[in-house]
Amino acid sequence: MSEETKPLVGVIMGSHSDWSVMENCAKQLKDLGVPYEAKVISAHRTPELLHKWVTSSTENGMEVIIAAAGGAAHLAGVTAAITSVPVLGVPMKAWSTEGLDSLLSMAQMPGGVPVATVALNGAKNAGILAAQILGSSDIKIQKKIRYEKLFRQDHKYDYLIVINYNIKKTIPGKGSAIFIHLTKNYYPTAGCIALKKQDFIILLKLITNKTKIVIS
Repeated sequence: MSEETKPLVGVIMGSHSDWSVMENCAKQLKDLGVPYEAKVISAHRTPELLHKWVTSSTENGMEVIIAAAGGAAHLAGVTAAITSVPVLGVPMKAWSTEGLDSLLSMAQMPGGVPVATVALNGAKNAGILAAQILGSSDIKIQKKIRYEKLFRQDHKYDYLIVINYNIKKTIPGKGSAIFIHLTKNYYPTAGCIALKKQDFIILLKLITNKTKIVIS
């Protein structure tokens, strides 16, 4: 695996059944362009394997670990005791107490071994939070999060128009062109404008006839 594709986030869960929830975390990381590794591993069934995986993964550049488990399995807490990288806990609704036992086992960790705990089954927020931690030192990830949050602020907008002013250029035989990325999600470029459909049409009309428009 190359340096560029090494996972920056580890997503671990105590059981295969947890994947139905944790795939939302994986999807969020993928949408934000964050390389991750997902693995089923248990703190109480395979403690030696957990210790080996956490140690080797963080030594190879993993910067955040997201741990999900139901009951009082303590997967997140044990992981936090092993490593110095941030550990995010996702308490799972399980067979007892509607997930309260899992929530408390993560949120009530003793001083010195913190687990940043999201809501019950809060896999998506765990993915976003992991990306935000990485974004503090990675401007590309930071921009993607910013654009996504901008679009979420007002659902009255039909599109998020992102214009990369740096790629305005002359195409051989076709004249100058401005590349406009039209998306209903986000795009990691220089600037963005949230517009309604009618405003987008007006925007296109304002551009001179000499300028070609490439929409992707």
